[in-house]
Amino acid sequence: NLISYLIRNADNVLIGKFWGETALGLYSRAYMLSSLPIDQVNQPISHVVIPMLSRVQSDPERFRRYYIAALGLAASLGMPIIAFALADATLLITVLLGERWLDAVPILLALGPAAFLGVTHISTGWVFISLGQTKRLFRWTLVTGVTIALAFAIGLPFGAIGLALAYSAVTIALRVPGIVYCYRGTPLRVRDFFLALMVPTAASIGAAALLIGLRQWIHVHANVFVQILIDAIVYGLAFSTIYAIFPQGRRNLHLIKGLAGSVV
Repeated sequence: NLISYLIRNADNVLIGKFWGETALGLYSRAYMLSSLPIDQVNQPISHVVIPMLSRVQSDPERFRRYYIAALGLAASLGMPIIAFALADATLLITVLLGERWLDAVPILLALGPAAFLGVTHISTGWVFISLGQTKRLFRWTLVTGVTIALAFAIGLPFGAIGLALAYSAVTIALRVPGIVYCYRGTPLRVRDFFLALMVPTAASIGAAALLIGLRQWIHVHANVFVQILIDAIVYGLAFSTIYAIFPQGRRNLHLIKGLAGSVV
């Protein structure tokens, strides 16, 4: 946790030191908006999932089934929020922060891939902690910490946007190796990770693409609050429709229902 805290705040220190308070303010607000949905989704789910996985660790099939359901639930809640925030970034920042903060939009978009995948980061912690493999978790945290620090060094000369892009790039690069390392010696397989994420990823990106396309053709002449409300309704309907079209999406709903029933 200490290492993770230092990594999460190193970017702010570097930007403030080398690019000044204006760049730091824009970056910190963009980072806050990109990470807030992750924190709000992952923390409550983790409080339930880790004890549940710990209880079923001696039953490989139940462990695998519960894990896929929990990861699917986290992705189904977090990914659409982040994808919508990126699709409506300008309106969102205007509503939440005001027009004076619009220079944070490119930074938010640069952080987008890291935020979108960030929903899944906690899932490796579920495995390490529930199976009592915290030494392996510590080793991987060191690896990611060093790699992210190098990425920050590469992106820093290009300002806040460069650092944000470097962070997104290293997040994408580390995701599969992290999953491979985490799942080794467990009932889980790499394909389980992609199985859990396939539908929420497709539905989130598809709904965002549809919303962006509609906004190019249809211009709503209303205040920003009405516009973002309309966009949220359109996005929600599109996401739900795409999600339910996939057979795996309907199976995910049954898995998530079973997980919720087990919690109760």
